[in-house]
Amino acid sequence: MAVIERITVLGETTCKVFFTDQEAQLILPKDVVYAFGLRKGDSLDESLIESLQIEALSLKIEHTALRYLSIRLHSAYELQSKLLKKGFTKSQISPIIAKLTKSNLINDLRFAEIYLGERNGRGDGLGKIRNNLLKKGISKDIVQNVCSSIDMGEDYLAKAREICNKKFRILTKTSKSKEKLQLSLTRFMLARGYSYDIVKKCFKDLDFSADEVPED
Repeated sequence: MAVIERITVLGETTCKVFFTDQEAQLILPKDVVYAFGLRKGDSLDESLIESLQIEALSLKIEHTALRYLSIRLHSAYELQSKLLKKGFTKSQISPIIAKLTKSNLINDLRFAEIYLGERNGRGDGLGKIRNNLLKKGISKDIVQNVCSSIDMGEDYLAKAREICNKKFRILTKTSKSKEKLQLSLTRFMLARGYSYDIVKKCFKDLDFSADEVPED
């Protein structure tokens, strides 16, 4: 049994627990010290010390996750990936992800809806948005659900034409031939997530044979 000799406060959130006749020390969050009601003179067996260490680690992971979430929303997969890079294991992270999901601090549907709105507003096409959401670990069902909300009508085409026309004016300053210009512009639009069908419709507005492109 280890007997607590004293508990010293370190900063705003941490305590150091010293034991009598032992070199071993515990660094614990204040929340853990208070939750377990630790006091000078308490006797701790190995099982309780292990529980304290597990609880302290879980709290550290949760605080790290909350810092990320305070910056912006994350998908569950994104958050797990960042925590793994911090050196935590998947088995240590999983309960925290589950806890934050249950409290709605992680919500993949809400994340996908907000991401779609932001990227669509910036002019990204449906294909790029869909692929990026899948890379961020959003389920296929959620991706399909949110992407189906995009109106693929005239507004979508008008945005694609605006982006295409702008890039066209830039490329005409360096492209030497019609073929190279069309190839470069096609690659650009496909990379932005627009389909071949949308690209063809955009090209109908462009004069690839003109020597100069008129200003707006």
